[in-house]
Formats: sequence, structure tokens, C-alpha cells
Amino acid sequence: MQHQHYSWFSPALGREMHIEAFGHAGARVLVFPTSLGSCYEWGDRHLPQVLADHLDNGWIQLFCFDHVHEESWYDTGMHAGARAWRHLQYDHYLLTEALPFTESVNPNPFVIAAGASFLIVAAPCTSTRITTSCPRSSACRTGALGTP
Repeated sequence: MQHQHYSWFSPALGREMHIEAFGHAGARVLVFPTSLGSCYEWGDRHLPQVLADHLDNGWIQLFCFDHVHEESWYDTGMHAGARAWRHLQYDHYLLTEALPFTESVNPNPFVIAAGASFLIVAAPCTSTRITTSCPRSSACRTGALGTP
């Protein structure tokens, strides 16, 4: 199975951001880490090996994202409005940098959002924006937004 690490300085966030990718083709699965986890989390927990058949057959490709939870929702020293603003900057990073990057690596029009923990809070914000950018996104159809 192919495994790539990508990173760049994000203008939207003003810091280095990382993405771990597993697989070579298929629907793009945007993987969000658990609270205070990282883009390495799924690999560290051997989830790509669990999904090896799907990855090796080119049915899906995982793109595991970093986040800024420690600079937004979990930074209790920041004002609540500043924490929300930092999360909006992260949404902007996802829409203007990360999502177009995944499309440049894999132009498959199908996009799936996956994750646990903090995604329950972040998914409604992010998935709503992703579904307008990716008409074939499964975020709404899979119940990520609380819809059946």
C-alpha cells in the first residue's frame, strides 16, 4: 500500500500543516483526528492495515489531516470568540488548501469525511462547507450532519 507524507506552510493558519495519505486511488476519505490527536493517529492505530483491501484495490484513499484544536477549542487561555475564529481559519485551510490538494493528488469526485471524537462538533461546520465544494460528498448522505 502506498503511504505518503505531505506538509506545507499554510497561509490560512500561519503554520506548518501535515497530511498522511494511504492508498493510491478511489474515493477520497478525509480523516479527522480525535481531540488533540494528529494526522499520524490512524497510521499509529493500524487502521490503514484494517482497510488494506480497500486501499490496495483503489476503492478508497485516506487523507489524514492535522488540526488546530490546541490553538482553538482547547486553548482555555483564549477568549471564546478567538477560539471560534481560529476554528474558522482551520475551515478556511480545509476548503482552500487541503481539499484542493487532495484533489490534485487524486481527482476522484467522491469525498467522504471520517473521524471520531471532536468531529462530532466540527463535522456540521466543515461538512456543510465541503458538500458545497464537492457535490458528490457523502458527508450528508452518511449522517455526518445528523440526517438519515
